[in-house]
Amino acid sequence: MPELPPPSFLMIVQLHHLQAMLQLGLLPHPATGKPIPPNPAMARREQALLEILREKTVGNLTVEEEELLADVIGTVEAALSNF
Repeated sequence: MPELPPPSFLMIVQLHHLQAMLQLGLLPHPATGKPIPPNPAMARREQALLEILREKTVGNLTVEEEELLADVIGTVEAALSNF
């Protein structure tokens, strides 16, 4: 079995980004490959979690981590604007 990469801030951000995109029906279900009916309320919850993460980590992230988080939040906001 391959070794898992170590946990990281990047993984946390990616997890919530993936969940938001799944909840918006923009990605197929990983197990079935079929589209998931959009659930904007759950996607907004993921967006809120990302916002909390940004708020609670102010001053503790690298420039790259801050940029990644801002980009992901922007992507989720843009996707939510279609609902």
